[in-house]
Amino acid sequence: MKKRSFLLAGLAALFMASCSDNDLPQGNEQQIVEKDGKMYMKVEINNANGSGSRAVEYEDGDSNLGENDINEILFVFYNENKNYVGDSRLRKKKSDADVTPGDGYDGFLGDLKDGSGSSAIENVMVTIVPVEVTAGSFVPQYVMAYVNPTSQWSENVKTPLKDFKEIKRTSYRSDGVNNEKFLMNNAVYYEGEGNTLPTTLAKITGTLYETEEKANATDATTSVTINVERVAAKVKVSAADGFNKENNADNDGYVNTHTTNYSVKFVPKCWALNAVATSTYLVKQFLKNDDATNLFYSDMPAFAATSSIWNDKENKRSYWCTSQFHHSGTYPSVFSEASDKSLKYYSWKELLGENGVGKTLTKDGNVDYCMEHTVDANTLSKIGESALTSVMVIGQYQLKKDNQEVNDGKPITFYTYGKPVDGKYNIYLENDILVPMAANQNVIYYMSKSGENPEYQLIQKKEGLTAIDYAKIFKVFYPSGDVKVPGRYRFLGLVDNLPIEGEYYYKKADQKFEKLTNENWNSVKDELTAQLRNSTEAAEMYTNGMAYFNIPIQHFGGVSSGYGSFGVVRNHYYKINITGISGLGTAISDEEHPIVPPRETLTYYVRTQLNVLSWRVMSQEDVTLK
Repeated sequence: MKKRSFLLAGLAALFMASCSDNDLPQGNEQQIVEKDGKMYMKVEINNANGSGSRAVEYEDGDSNLGENDINEILFVFYNENKNYVGDSRLRKKKSDADVTPGDGYDGFLGDLKDGSGSSAIENVMVTIVPVEVTAGSFVPQYVMAYVNPTSQWSENVKTPLKDFKEIKRTSYRSDGVNNEKFLMNNAVYYEGEGNTLPTTLAKITGTLYETEEKANATDATTSVTINVERVAAKVKVSAADGFNKENNADNDGYVNTHTTNYSVKFVPKCWALNAVATSTYLVKQFLKNDDATNLFYSDMPAFAATSSIWNDKENKRSYWCTSQFHHSGTYPSVFSEASDKSLKYYSWKELLGENGVGKTLTKDGNVDYCMEHTVDANTLSKIGESALTSVMVIGQYQLKKDNQEVNDGKPITFYTYGKPVDGKYNIYLENDILVPMAANQNVIYYMSKSGENPEYQLIQKKEGLTAIDYAKIFKVFYPSGDVKVPGRYRFLGLVDNLPIEGEYYYKKADQKFEKLTNENWNSVKDELTAQLRNSTEAAEMYTNGMAYFNIPIQHFGGVSSGYGSFGVVRNHYYKINITGISGLGTAISDEEHPIVPPRETLTYYVRTQLNVLSWRVMSQEDVTLK
């Protein structure tokens, strides 16, 4: 059986925001290919900077990072029922001498040109796309464009529209040389309201012609516009000069603590994206639940009613999605649970070790990319920050004691213990932390009065007790086993071996006091240690002064319902400027532990200014770490 070849002249793929004002030509009913021949379609490929529905700030697309590079485009064609009928692959010419595509390609891409039509449009590509379908098949009615497709395209090329939700990727880039090309495909948005489903495929009905001349006519009705968007989200982080010295200019950035003989200074090392999605839908989705039911426009969550800018049908774009882990992601509560979860949590070593991925914190800023990630309101209320893609600023603290540098100004391990007072903390070095922790214990006693009616008191009430005495029975430790405890916490426990027999007592279940002896020590120490851990406040350990500040990325900040306030969405540019920092960041106790943001309320704040630029700009104003 012979195949009929369709040629499409020019395909317009709008890189980030579709800005076509023309309705696509309509009128062709579903037809069957009857004989061999060629047909042509004119399509424009545009690269736009942003949407016109909201005040946004435009910025160059950082083309030096390969954001606008196109090596190839895969065009996949569908019939009226949104089922596959054919495809065509075009690649970029390697040189003027490159005259035959080869390697399974059907033709060459056109050249990128300076854009026209509006100040937002940067580039236009016009190209000829050959499409072959088997005789007897339906004439194409819709098209999907995959820009810089991965080598997996052949596995998914025949997927019907209804199964697009099954196509996933583990990277936002193609898998070519240096993995530098950004994946892009059709923008997904709602063309109408009420009970309408999202638009994914571009309609080409009525735009196929028998001659190339007719397809290339200047009449706008012959054109098709495909609006594409990058699969990646982009984040830029910068820091104001001296942001960590704010309100402390006379003290070289050192901040007094509650124990006023100590002051601390945070020295930033890098910033990084954390809790980033490990995979994504290839095509943007709006799914109602885990069974992947498509959302009608009227089913969109609460932010749709409070935020009029989440869908922009005039520019063929939407500014929200239900990402792959939106409804049922798995998130850790502590570092030991971080592996094999929906998100990637980085450790200090991964960020700052050899080949570390951390980014330098500078005034001008630099960028990183990630895959989209949003969560439903129920997950966010239960999990908190560990379920959100965030910007981390990590660094080390330096200490002064009595205004003198501790450890020659180099980072040193210290602890915080007790509730902060007026935002100031109690700080202790390793040799000092045991005493204040033991001073609050309620498990170990001494005999304060002997005789027929002995009396007992907690050992911290014994006069003349020294740190050496405390160390004979207590230790500061991290619990092992199945106990789920954040890695930064250290608890009060009992030493492994009882050094002095007959001086200490504990209260049994019957409220009678029992002497601790060499005979009963091993049988009771674990239970008594558990009692100490459960009844005594933990200290937080800053190993070598290591700490981080976590900045969850705002998407629709200020939405009254809270839903949609946080998240990262494809083809959005989140720009964060850190302007201030005070207070203590969250402790890091081990450089190899994945950094999992705590679920409890944090005691610091980040002042930032966030703008989402060119791709789609979101603004998060001043952020201060306190």
